[in-house]
Amino acid sequence: MNTVQKAILRACWQEEQCDTHAPRPWLRGLLTRVVGMTTIPSRKSEKSQLAKEQWLALRKDAALRIDPETAEVYWGHGQICDPYGVEDLLSEEYQCIGRNYFARSPGSDVWVSFHDLPKVVCDRLWQRINAGDFDRL
Repeated sequence: MNTVQKAILRACWQEEQCDTHAPRPWLRGLLTRVVGMTTIPSRKSEKSQLAKEQWLALRKDAALRIDPETAEVYWGHGQICDPYGVEDLLSEEYQCIGRNYFARSPGSDVWVSFHDLPKVVCDRLWQRINAGDFDRL
């Protein structure tokens, strides 16, 4: 999906009483016949968007409480620009698979991307990784 297609889609959604919004019928026709899109995704509602923002805010808050000396670290392959996998329409230029590193406080179930950690915490965790403190990585 190119930038023009995304701009048209974002500008013209039809409100519905559910968690997603379908495009208006005229927009569906325009996108399929004129622009040439074969599938037209639904957009998340404001309610779903708010839930996602709260979910991300929880991670940013947890990031401030992670002690780099006791933290647990995990990595997995995924989108570098969307380590949590929450973005619906990640444009092609931002799609890049690589290692995403996460940390959490012991006993917590909230994993935080290294991108959301304070620099000092992130730097110390990298020192510990390079020193072999996390052999399971």
